[in-house]
Amino acid sequence: MYIEPLVLQCMEWCDNFTLPFLVPLTTWLPSVHVPRVASLVIEEEITCAALVSTGQHVLLAMDNVVAMYHLATNRRVKVFRGGLGHLVLISRNTLYSLKK
Repeated sequence: MYIEPLVLQCMEWCDNFTLPFLVPLTTWLPSVHVPRVASLVIEEEITCAALVSTGQHVLLAMDNVVAMYHLATNRRVKVFRGGLGHLVLISRNTLYSLKK
């Protein structure tokens, strides 16, 4: 992805170099981290969702309950109760509203 153009440039430089030298033919670079797409299976209807600023947790509003889930493990970390009705907005700079 990001390393491939650099490796190709190095190989081209090696091909055009006129003096003899030793070139390793296997990669010594670690593999690039593959980004993950997180998904959660939630039984309740979600009215809105917000990603926490660290990107590790998501807040989901369901009826009068807000639950925080850890994205890497899909575990519910905390539940916030006590609302009087449907929550229609969670704000943490980034908001993804699922309210129709």
